[in-house]
Amino acid sequence: MFFAEQAAQFYLKAILLKVIGDYPKTHYVRILLSKLIEVIVDEKKKLKIIDFAKRNRAKLSELEDVYIMARYSTKSYGEDDAKEMIEFVENLIQLIREVIGE
Repeated sequence: MFFAEQAAQFYLKAILLKVIGDYPKTHYVRILLSKLIEVIVDEKKKLKIIDFAKRNRAKLSELEDVYIMARYSTKSYGEDDAKEMIEFVENLIQLIREVIGE
């Protein structure tokens, strides 16, 4: 679960670094996603990400919790939880690739 969170976080940071030359110094995926939305000029592409974020608000929040829990708690996750989170992050990355044109 932690590595799924790290993949999402670092991918978003890499995209922001590529697009605007910097990124917010945070581990919060929702903040990084918001920053990406801010810098996308194409309204249709922007709306794709906004729609994804709205539909998956709880999952994005859970992804951020994973980061915190891995560092400061002993919470454990099951295999099904991990598979579901990995699939979610893969979908997020695929969406960003489509929007950015990678």
